[in-house]
Amino acid sequence: MKRTSLLPRAAMLCIGLPIFVTGCGTISALKNSTIAQSGSATDIVDQMVLDNVARALKEEKALPWHVQITQGAVSISDTVSPTASYTWPPTSRMLELGASRNWAVSWTIVPELDHQKLEDLRSLYYMNTHPINPIFGTGSSAPSGALTGYYKGTYVWVNEGNAKQFGDFVLEVLIKAPVDPSQRTIQLPGVQH
Repeated sequence: MKRTSLLPRAAMLCIGLPIFVTGCGTISALKNSTIAQSGSATDIVDQMVLDNVARALKEEKALPWHVQITQGAVSISDTVSPTASYTWPPTSRMLELGASRNWAVSWTIVPELDHQKLEDLRSLYYMNTHPINPIFGTGSSAPSGALTGYYKGTYVWVNEGNAKQFGDFVLEVLIKAPVDPSQRTIQLPGVQH
């Protein structure tokens, strides 16, 4: 009976299986990363708004900072590197397999520099901090787990049960300083400002 080596079959399995699995996994990882990145845009805007509320509360008529998110990108790279060796004498067979996944998420932001838009934002923040809008809580420390803004020792957070009112306030901020169409690389359907 002829003896056949299992090394070629094992090598093909060890090489082919990871490539197949990472190929399917890359699509899923890209989808999940894109969805997660989309949610992080809201987190960035919420943080900016709360930091500016804290700033306006601490320094009356302070000029707010504002950035517009104009682009986002997610990239995923999978690498599989198999190595097989056979030495004589002594007889030795070795099969190694290395794999890695690298992914990156990035945003392109543009600072708002338009004088009128910054003045409009300053007025909006001032009207919501003098007196303080009841949707916000303030103090020298923030409740655990709350989304907070901070400026020079002052914390600001959204009081429980006021998510809708805060969302409406964020929309007011975004309307005051919309992304200029020339800064968008892709024009999406819907209302364009």
